[in-house]
Parts: sequence; C-alpha cells; structure tokens
Amino acid sequence: MKVTLPKISSTRTPFSKASGFSYGETRPVFLVIALLVLVATFLLGGLTYRSGIRPSSIVTFAQNQAVDLIQQFSNSDLPTLVFDMNFDNFERIRVKREEALKRGQLFTSDEDFVPAELTFNNQTFPIKMRLKGDLTDHLETDKWSYRIHMKGDGRLFGLRRFSIQSPHTRAFHNEQGFLYNLAYEGVLAPRYHFVNVEFNGKRKGIYALEEFVSREMIEANGRREGVLLAFDETSFWEYAEGLNVAFWILSSPGHLGVAAPIRVYQNNRIAQNKTLSAQSEAAIDKLRGFQEGKLQASEVFDIDLMAKYLAIVDLWKAPHALETHNIRWYYNPITTKIEPVGFDAEPSPIDLGESVLSARGGTFDHIRRIVDDPVISEAFIRQLDRILQPEYIGELRDAIGTDTNRSLKELRKEQPDLVSFWPGLEQNQTLLRRLLDPPLVGVAYGRLNNNYLGPSGQVQSVLNVDLANALSVPLTVIGVELDSKQSDDEMNP
Repeated sequence: MKVTLPKISSTRTPFSKASGFSYGETRPVFLVIALLVLVATFLLGGLTYRSGIRPSSIVTFAQNQAVDLIQQFSNSDLPTLVFDMNFDNFERIRVKREEALKRGQLFTSDEDFVPAELTFNNQTFPIKMRLKGDLTDHLETDKWSYRIHMKGDGRLFGLRRFSIQSPHTRAFHNEQGFLYNLAYEGVLAPRYHFVNVEFNGKRKGIYALEEFVSREMIEANGRREGVLLAFDETSFWEYAEGLNVAFWILSSPGHLGVAAPIRVYQNNRIAQNKTLSAQSEAAIDKLRGFQEGKLQASEVFDIDLMAKYLAIVDLWKAPHALETHNIRWYYNPITTKIEPVGFDAEPSPIDLGESVLSARGGTFDHIRRIVDDPVISEAFIRQLDRILQPEYIGELRDAIGTDTNRSLKELRKEQPDLVSFWPGLEQNQTLLRRLLDPPLVGVAYGRLNNNYLGPSGQVQSVLNVDLANALSVPLTVIGVELDSKQSDDEMNP
C-alpha cells in the first residue's frame, strides 16, 4: 500500500533562514581567533625557550585554551548565543540551584527571574531568565537549564519565550526527531534546535534550545490563535518532594490526569480578551467534562490528531510525553476540539518497553481512557497501521533527515558514542507490526448445549460460543460463520 504523506511546509522547518536561524555563522570567527592565538603562543613559547627561559604557565594556559577552542568550534555549524549576567543576579541563580540540589527538586516562580543580556550575531537583547527543570538532572552538570523571556519586542529566531538545557535532559537528538515527526504529521510541536552557548565569558558547549508553549508556537504551526492548557503539576511535585521517584510516580494522585487541576497558559492575557476568555471557558469545560466522565474522549479531542500523536509516541517509544505533568493541550477555536501538543518526550526508539498499543495507556489513566474510546481506538489503529508501513521511515527520513543528521554530527563532538535513531525506529516498526498483526487475535470456545429450554418450552440444542480477545485493544465482532460440515467433536476443543 502506498502511503501519501503531507508535504513539508514552512511550519515544518522550525528553524529556517527566514526566521533568522542559520548554520555556519560562528565557524570563521572562532576558528581564525583560535588559530591566531595558537600560533602566537607557540611562537612565544619558542622564543622564550631559545632565550633559556621556560614557557610560563600563562603561555601554556593560552595554548590549552586555543586547542580547546578549536576542538569545540572548528567545523561547527551551530550558532552561538552569548549570555551576560552581573554578579548579584548570578548569585541569586547559584543560591537557587543549591537549594534545588538539597531538596532534590526545583520549585520556581516569576520572582526567580533575573535580568541579563543575550548577544547573537552582533546584536544584544535585554532578557530575563531563571533556572528551569523539575528534577536536578537539569542542574547537576555545569550546563544548567534556563527559561528565557525576551523583553520588549525582542525576538530570537522568531521566539519570545524559550528554554535552553543540556541535550541529555531531552534524550539528545531523539527529542528533535520526535518533535519534527509530529510537525511533519501536522501535530502541534514546539520549535527545537541546538546552539553553542557562552555564559559570562565561559564556553558551555552545546545546548538544546526549545520553544516555550505560546501563541507564537501556535501561529508557527499554522493554527488560529487559541488557548493552551495543561494539567497543573504543582501539587504533583509538592507531593513528590522527598519521596522515592519510583514510589511517587506510581502513587501520586496528581499523576492521574482525571484528578489533576487544569491551568491555562498566559491566563492574565487571556482574561483581558473576550474572545479568548470565552474559548478558555469552553476548553476547560470540555477537558473537565472528560475528567469527570461526562464526555467521551472522542467528544473532547481531535480524533485524527490524537490518533496520530499516540501512534508517533509508540513509534518513538516516548511514553514520557504522555505523563500528566508533561502533556500539553491546545483548544482549536475552529474545530472546537482539543489537540495534543508534543513536549518533553525523552524518546528512546532503541529501547524496549511497553507501548500505547501493548498497554493501552499503561499507568496513565487519562491516556487509557482516551484509547478506550472506540472511535479514537479505531483511528489510532488506522494511523499506527499507516506509519508502520515499510516505506514510511524512508519518507520521514527524506523530510527531516538532513536537519536531524546534522544535529547528530554536532552532538557527537561532545558525545562521540551517540548513535542515529533511524535503525531504532526501523526495529520498533517491526516489533509494533507484530503487535498489530499477531498470528492470533482471539479465541472462540464452542459448547453444545443439548438441554436448552426454548421459549416454546421445548428442549433444543444450542451452541454457546465464548470469545476471548488475545489483543490489548478492543475487538469488534462483525459476524459469525459456522461450518455446517464440522462435527460436534471438532466444535468442542
């Protein structure tokens, strides 16, 4: 079967040159400077050696720095972001980090933002920034994660709000591939790329830059301005503090989407707009109606986009994107349906683990209830069957492979052992296909009852058939065929 997929549009090239993002801007400057420093220090070292004076520690240090500079930035196609923050503000950041490391979690508010400056391509922007990330994996290395807001009319690659974080916190290039796959299928996803970062004069290496859920993200994905929602995770993390991670993941009541409060992004701005305020009320009513069981999932969510989202989550083995505190929602004012937004998936296509197909939502009660809706379940299986066709991976590679392969090349300069996700996706396709097309979908047990008392009071022979579903997804019985030539012994296993 030939699968026809949507063409890549401008909304599916998240960092195009048209938006100001381009490759190769930093290479000439850093490489020339590094080479000049290296040559100068070696010449200086030679002169001092001939004079009978051993090269000073300053010369040795300069040589080491030049070599390090060449290793980090030679042949780099990534742009460089330069951040500057004064001592007092950085001290506030440092104290907040120490507090988070002691508590085992980071709790933030708007009061944690501090002013700073961001320079890119010889242009300096006023910004405010704070630490971000729920768990301390965002803070344990020297690459701390930050939430950044551009001030005034400032934009970086068309973004007003975004995060930078160590690539390992988002599964390196796997997150980029997952988000690009969502965008390729028309599912909402933030723009995502990699950049070099320098902070207060110190090179920090490669960071992942991730767009924050915002109206700019909605517009970039070709949607009408609408309301963005999430399950409020505050109580979830407060409950989790001090508990064993495995314990609170399984036991926290806030982990269940059917019990979590609902919050609206940029609620103050929404409240000042009558149209958006009405949309916010409608969105909350729908999502709460689903939580309370008053509305079926297919009445609340965009059926096709939800089915695609679940199928792509399975393909990439990204159940992290389904967790209550990670999943984001968009209320589409045109369709009046709620759409999923890709976020924080940490996909691991080369790892084995349960899928939506095999576990029907696993431990995520809100996802299980969505998949249990027969309308969405049917759409999910149909979309999964489509992306499991052998030609799908090749077409996806043609669409997003250039950017993701380039990212892998850059990331390998810091993580040489990183591998491409394409073989993992192909392997996962095969495994999921076995689940979707098993040799046995169900078992029928026939029992002949010769003593059945019919409506007329006469004893009749009746065949009782018990059906057992061998799959983890619902089966629909569309008919029964009986081979009249079969003997009674053959009909009774």
